[in-house]
Amino acid sequence: LLLFGVVPFDWHYVGIQQISATGFVEVSHTALTYRLWRHERQLGSCVEKDGTESFTITDTLTITSYVPFVDYLMFPLLYLVFRNRHRNLQRVVDSLRG
Repeated sequence: LLLFGVVPFDWHYVGIQQISATGFVEVSHTALTYRLWRHERQLGSCVEKDGTESFTITDTLTITSYVPFVDYLMFPLLYLVFRNRHRNLQRVVDSLRG
């Protein structure tokens, strides 16, 4: 990670633990911030009552920081980040549907 986009201040290890047709599990950690960051995404599809096909995205995030209270401080930011990601994915799916 770079401070102000220039100065390195933390390293980040990212590892894909599992990939499947319906999702992935990513496990990572940093030197200073997170002892563990585990992100699991599962994709599902279903047929609505009116016959249209829809899908679900379920993200499960497990975080363990080196300083326990940091987890609680990061929750609002992470909520906004994942909400934005889901909206972007919804736009992509809507554009593919036509």
